[in-house]
Amino acid sequence: MWSFVKRLWNILVGNLHEVADKFEQPITMTKQGIRDLEAQLKESLQSFAEVRAVAIRSKNEVNQAAQAAEDYKKKAMTLLHKAQKGQNSAEFERLAAEAMAQREQKLDLYKTHLATQQKYEKMVATMNGKIKRLKREISKWKSELKSLESRQKAAAAGMKISKVMAGVDSGKTLEMLNKMKERVENDEALAEAYGEMATTTKSIDEEINAALEGHEGMDALLALKEEMGLLKKDVIDLKPEEDIISIEIERNNDLDAI
Repeated sequence: MWSFVKRLWNILVGNLHEVADKFEQPITMTKQGIRDLEAQLKESLQSFAEVRAVAIRSKNEVNQAAQAAEDYKKKAMTLLHKAQKGQNSAEFERLAAEAMAQREQKLDLYKTHLATQQKYEKMVATMNGKIKRLKREISKWKSELKSLESRQKAAAAGMKISKVMAGVDSGKTLEMLNKMKERVENDEALAEAYGEMATTTKSIDEEINAALEGHEGMDALLALKEEMGLLKKDVIDLKPEEDIISIEIERNNDLDAI
């Protein structure tokens, strides 16, 4: 029976250890995965900041180019107004043409910067989406890790409770209990044997006293009846030629009356 219990217990412990191992392995992998994701997030945030900085710089360059092109246009218009007034009209027209040429360069630069800005802004949007998704993954895995750790603690507590319930937390516990039980039973049997010996090994005096016990009340009753005159002594002549033997016979006056 004990061998069967030990075998059953070994199977149970083996299963519990297997469950614990299955819990510990995903926990370790999850922690490593979270560390990897956080490292990727850190790198992504750094790259995102760099790309966003380029996008912001491109946007500023677009605004500057647009403003410069507008300024050259205004200057060309001012020069043309002056040329219409007849004062150095040819020179003013030449300068107005130069201003418009500069405006065209600024417009070309504006277009270049605008294309760069749009490119990097698209990259910023894409990276922002990836970063948000990465943050969600990290949050999800952290939640999963917390759940796994709680389940691991529950499994460990269950294993400990199972050991206590089985009563074989130590391999010698049941053996010690059996020895204690055997010793108690031996002590009980020995006490019973001593009790029997005590009742069978009475001395002669103890037997006499035991036999006399219970007659004290009767003797006292006879003494009281004799004192009250309730006892009669009859003398019976068994053989006249021999000595007379006197026998006291207890008689009850009530019986004599009958």
